[in-house]
Amino acid sequence: MRRTIARCLPPLTALARWASVFAAGVGLLVLVGWASGLDILTRVLPGLVAMNPATALSFVAAGLSLWLVGAGPAVRRARHAGLALGLLVALVGLAKLGGILTGWDPGLDQVLFHAHLVARGGGLPNRMAPNTALTFLLIGLALACLHLEPVVDQRIAQLGALGATVIASLATIGYVYGVPALSGVSSYIHMALNTALTFVVLSVGVLFARTDRGLVAVITSAGPGGALARAQLPIAILVPIILGWLRLKGQQLRLYNTNTGLTIAVVYSIYLSVVLIWLGARALERLEVARQRAEDERIRLLATELAARAGDEQANRARRRRVPVRGVRARSHGGDRRDSRVDGGD
Repeated sequence: MRRTIARCLPPLTALARWASVFAAGVGLLVLVGWASGLDILTRVLPGLVAMNPATALSFVAAGLSLWLVGAGPAVRRARHAGLALGLLVALVGLAKLGGILTGWDPGLDQVLFHAHLVARGGGLPNRMAPNTALTFLLIGLALACLHLEPVVDQRIAQLGALGATVIASLATIGYVYGVPALSGVSSYIHMALNTALTFVVLSVGVLFARTDRGLVAVITSAGPGGALARAQLPIAILVPIILGWLRLKGQQLRLYNTNTGLTIAVVYSIYLSVVLIWLGARALERLEVARQRAEDERIRLLATELAARAGDEQANRARRRRVPVRGVRARSHGGDRRDSRVDGGD
């Protein structure tokens, strides 16, 4: 059973389309950068890891697959094309992961612009990072599940997108905090910053491709649970990132040691939890007051309507009682007039 989506969410329901355009656009720009030698298009800032061409091409395929989800299951060609693109993205990630685990790499990430990859890496070719490959595997399978609706439960697609969001968010926060270990695996090349950001947008788009079912149905619901989730999610996501960055910078500036920084982080977490609970309780209280007022108004209108109906019923009954009396009187007067005529005739 599909839930009612809140009317205030047209931007949220269109998020999948914008995410698909963003992912495909970033992939195309990176490919143009590799082809033209514009280094700024392949990486966000000088000195950072550049997005691999195979990664960029996979983003184009993933963006197209997500765009075709909007065509709906009724359009068979779009559904088959989107499914094929999603499986292709998953196979790219699986092939790269298999090469890392087995030691036999098919070199799919070295086919495009091979000479440029070697030259820009200073002898070390730019390859697809292991966490990038794993994220593509999750995203590709999630896209395939979206196109297999209703055969496959959409919660599976959303769980895959959530996993991809976690990996990409770790890499993004690693760049923000200046902690390289969060954006890479061991001695392998790290996930590029533009790759991580594109994964975050793409994963969120996959999550909200089906807003009326699955895990996100609670967020998009028109009920109090949906309103509470939409109010608290931005705070729960952004505030810890900001507070964590402030705590890390203070420790790097030697304003306090590790133990003090950990204590500050714990206190931040406690107060953040308290604030979220208070905001949630206040929001629910307001919704309950509004619901009670609406219920009281409904009862008042119902009572007014019942009273009006009772008055009309009494008036109708009174009219029905008076009609027979008038008829009897009319017949009585008619009889009197006939009797007088008879008497006059005699």
